[in-house]
Amino acid sequence: MAAPGQLGEPHQGLIHSLLARTEERLVGTLKAYGERTGGLEDAVQVVRAMIDRLALLYLLHTPEVPAELKDAAVATARRRYTNWRRAVDDMVQAGGGTGQAPGAGARGDTE
Repeated sequence: MAAPGQLGEPHQGLIHSLLARTEERLVGTLKAYGERTGGLEDAVQVVRAMIDRLALLYLLHTPEVPAELKDAAVATARRRYTNWRRAVDDMVQAGGGTGQAPGAGARGDTE
């Protein structure tokens, strides 16, 4: 078997040629995944900023629950949260969000 030589030099022998082609394909694949990952990181940053703004808006415009109503509010919140999580899970299993509110497709334009 011939030694592969220096970087950039043509490869000698079948194994070295096959290995070089494989390495080129791997480099191309890794570059493509790197670009895709970069785009996903940008999208995650946007979603994080949106959630942060939503939380701030909620806290600004929602009064605190009085102490005597907290137990009932927590029970209601847990029930509503469970329902919300179930709806999200159903949406994800169905192939993702459509941008419509739940049930919007069933009513059509009757609003």
